[in-house]
Amino acid sequence: MTRARAVGAAIVLAAAGAAACISFDIRRFPEPEDSVASFLFCREVESADDLIRPAGETSEFAAADGRVISFASVRNVVKSIRLRWKWYDAAKTLVRDTGDVEVNAEGKNLEVVTAYDVLPLEPGKSGPGSWTTLLFIDGRLAARKSFILSGDGGHTPRGSGT
Repeated sequence: MTRARAVGAAIVLAAAGAAACISFDIRRFPEPEDSVASFLFCREVESADDLIRPAGETSEFAAADGRVISFASVRNVVKSIRLRWKWYDAAKTLVRDTGDVEVNAEGKNLEVVTAYDVLPLEPGKSGPGSWTTLLFIDGRLAARKSFILSGDGGHTPRGSGT
C-alpha cells in the first residue's frame, strides 16, 4: 500500500471512530546550491587542509598596504560555476572587474569552495573612503561588502578590524 493510501485509510478509520495512528517524515531541505558562507577582506591567505583560508581579516586598509584581498567561501557547489568580483572606489567608479572565473569545471559535488581576488593599491592613486566589492555567482549578485581605505599613506593596524 502506498503512503498516500495508508494515510487516507487512517483518516477514514479515524472518522469512523476507530483508533488510528498517523505517522510522517519530516523532510530536511538541503542547503541551497552555491550559497555564500563567508565574504570578507583580509591581508593574506594561507593554505590548510587543501583549502585556502583568510589571514588577517580586516575592513580597514591604507594605500601603503599595497593590496586588499577579497575572500569568499561558497558552499554546496555541485556543478561548474562562474565567480566574478567587481571593485568600486569611494566615488562608486568601477576600478576592477575580474570577468568570469570558472570554478569546478569538472562538475564535482564540492561541499565548499574557497577563492579570492586581489585589488592592488597604489599610494597617491587609490583614493580614501568607503570602497565596495561585489561578488557574483553565475551572473547573479551573491554578496556585497565594503572596506575603508585611509588616505594618510600610513599602514593600518595589523590586528583584526571590523
